[in-house]
Amino acid sequence: MTAWDAVDIDGLVAQLTKDALMTMPPERMRVAGARAIGDFFGSVPLGGRLDEIRLVPTAANLQPALGAYSRGDNGMHRPYGLMVLQIESDLIAAIVGFPDPWLFEQCGLPTELT
Repeated sequence: MTAWDAVDIDGLVAQLTKDALMTMPPERMRVAGARAIGDFFGSVPLGGRLDEIRLVPTAANLQPALGAYSRGDNGMHRPYGLMVLQIESDLIAAIVGFPDPWLFEQCGLPTELT
């Protein structure tokens, strides 16, 4: 989360296994490899402005997860996506992203952040 807040893409990549995989069902998106995932985060979510997306730790399916909230024009942060993490040897081996705000409520996350 510290690397995310600092928009430190190299720091994010360092938290991933080299062969990490990111998917986002039901989309057919598949990003394979730590560097490719870093490049994705550095350019796609809000054009790479990770500092505009706040993360809140939670859990889903007995795995660590992060609720991502994007800042709106009114300054409030609203659900953007839920990232479920698979951890292996203290590194992130897989990220499954779900862009469904309904899941936030299911994980006990707030519907908005100030």
